[in-house]
Amino acid sequence: MKTLSLLLFAALLFSNAHAQHMPPADHPLIGEWKLVFQRSVFETHVDTTLAKGDDFPGGDQTKIITQTHFAFGRQSDDGENVTAGGGRYRIEGNAYIEMIEYHTSGPLVGTEIPFSWEIKNGMWYHQGDFSNFRLEEVWVRIND
Repeated sequence: MKTLSLLLFAALLFSNAHAQHMPPADHPLIGEWKLVFQRSVFETHVDTTLAKGDDFPGGDQTKIITQTHFAFGRQSDDGENVTAGGGRYRIEGNAYIEMIEYHTSGPLVGTEIPFSWEIKNGMWYHQGDFSNFRLEEVWVRIND
């Protein structure tokens, strides 16, 4: 009985620790999003805009945010290439932190990527720093 009580207590502590970072069900990031702008700013290069506007080259990219997880995917227009990833996330103030659990780029699995974020005029702006570049993205809500 003592062991069971300790296990239940540990499970409660773990669940409360996770719940502290879980946004409420009506958090403005929860929902479906379409990528409309993406730019990579490299440390050694001039700013490079990879994609911009409603006609996103290489296929539409969609991101889905639930209370506990995120997932995104993009398939090229010709259907030959797929980029996808997802995992858990947490929100700490103006930081949106993705904990990559799966990704088509293996080295990203197991990493945490912090993004600053804000929603302005129905658009989700965020930017995050990778090892050698900063990623800036703008998303628009789908089915608002």
